[in-house]
Amino acid sequence: MNELPRSLGGFYLANSGPVDSSAYRKLFRVYNNYRVVVGLILLATLLFQFNSGTRSFLNPLYYQILVASYLAIHVFVALLLLAGLRPRMVHVLASLLLEIGLLGGMLFFSSGVNGGVASLIVINVAAGCMLHPGRKGLLLAATGTLVVMAQEIYRFLLSESELDSVVESGVFGIAYFTAAVVIQNLSSRLISSETLAQRRAYEITELQTLNHLIIQRMLTGIIVTNRSLEVKLMNESTRAMLGIQNQRIPERLPSEIAERLLQWKHNPEVTTEPLLPSTADLGQAPLQLSFAYLAKNHNQDVLIFIEDTSKVVMKAQHLKLASLGRLTASIAHEIRNPLGAASHAAQLLSESEDLSEQDRSLNEIVLRHASRMNRVVENILQLSRSRSSNIEMIELNEWLKEFINEYKRFMAPEAVIEFEVNSGGDAERAIAGQFDSGHLHQILSNLMNNAVKFTKLHSGEGYCKVILSELQSSRQARICVEDRGPGLTPAQQQNIFEPFFTTDKNGTGLGLYLSRELCQANQAQLTFSNLPDGGARFCLTLSHPKRKVSAE
Repeated sequence: MNELPRSLGGFYLANSGPVDSSAYRKLFRVYNNYRVVVGLILLATLLFQFNSGTRSFLNPLYYQILVASYLAIHVFVALLLLAGLRPRMVHVLASLLLEIGLLGGMLFFSSGVNGGVASLIVINVAAGCMLHPGRKGLLLAATGTLVVMAQEIYRFLLSESELDSVVESGVFGIAYFTAAVVIQNLSSRLISSETLAQRRAYEITELQTLNHLIIQRMLTGIIVTNRSLEVKLMNESTRAMLGIQNQRIPERLPSEIAERLLQWKHNPEVTTEPLLPSTADLGQAPLQLSFAYLAKNHNQDVLIFIEDTSKVVMKAQHLKLASLGRLTASIAHEIRNPLGAASHAAQLLSESEDLSEQDRSLNEIVLRHASRMNRVVENILQLSRSRSSNIEMIELNEWLKEFINEYKRFMAPEAVIEFEVNSGGDAERAIAGQFDSGHLHQILSNLMNNAVKFTKLHSGEGYCKVILSELQSSRQARICVEDRGPGLTPAQQQNIFEPFFTTDKNGTGLGLYLSRELCQANQAQLTFSNLPDGGARFCLTLSHPKRKVSAE
């Protein structure tokens, strides 16, 4: 840490130029006001002595000039300070030396050291040592001593004073140096204390800034709340997890977090369950809460830690995929090769001219089911080979337009494909989201294939509608795929994302399962609902655009 400059009362002493410290100017202004008051008192005393006829002056005229000059000079300085003048330290020193000279002249032309003016120089020396610690303060003491002793010796030579007055002037000189040494010592201690206080304040400010940066950049969410469940502190990770967009900190805890907090206060030994993505008032990721009191007194503030459990889910997902990859490697060896041989033999058999119609029908059944089993193996292999997510920020408006045009041209040229954007009344505003573009292409292709297929089976014409929108509460992008098919029964909805569950006799039952796995790899959510007027809707809700999403 850089060494702080020597200071006193908040102002720096190493500056010989204009003094900008308000504390230094205030101290000098106070002392100058004192000098104005002293000048008025001297003037009033002078008038009183003239009116009462008690005169004890060596030269009354010169004494009057010195008193008037003393008062006029310091009134003028006071006006300059009032006008905003920032005096240089050399000017302050010059004014102190000038004051000693004026007071010395008053001593000489009045009654000498017996008149009380010599005592005023003590205050001058003390103030000078406060304004100029160091050798300059001793210079004032030496100057005051020389002035007092010189004028008193000269008065003694003129027979205007006694020898005792000369000795008394020496005593005043000792008093000046004593005052200078004492004030210098006190000033030195004050400087050390002030420097230490400034250093400690600087260190505390640095620590506060560092702590603030650490808290704000922590991936773990942090909330500090009081007994009334009012939020006192919240970091950026918490805002991202809870989907809070406003710059202001919410006044109160979200209802579900407040409920968990009250449960923990009632029984601190109980571990709260993770908050699911569907929980009201919360963001997309499942959240695990933990609590701790900030002090031993359990009536004080509570510190809430919020962990994003989706990363744990992602790790488990990758471990599961790794295990599945090893399993499917043996499946490819044990099933795919014999299946290929059987399929090839059936194809050769179908080319025989000696087959009866019944045998040819049975052979077609073998080919059809062999093809279906091969698709199952291909889907499992595809799932096991799923690469890590390469998550990127996607501008969904343009991306979906290009994807739908490509899909309609190459995948379903005869189907009716509609695209709609709901951006809260602002059609020009772009909606963005974080996702692996390859995974998103695969998921939407599967959902749209299902929509076109089941609509065609139900009504005879393929149909699909893609809707892009944004959640108002959390600003998360959502892509919905709707069809005009029969929808699903409640029993079917419970198993729709299970592997090998299908409502189509020709399907493998792995498409939706694979889509959901890819969504979890991108920290997104895939949900299903029936439409009120018939048909099904699958909605893909992407993670928060400002949320830090990591792919492992």
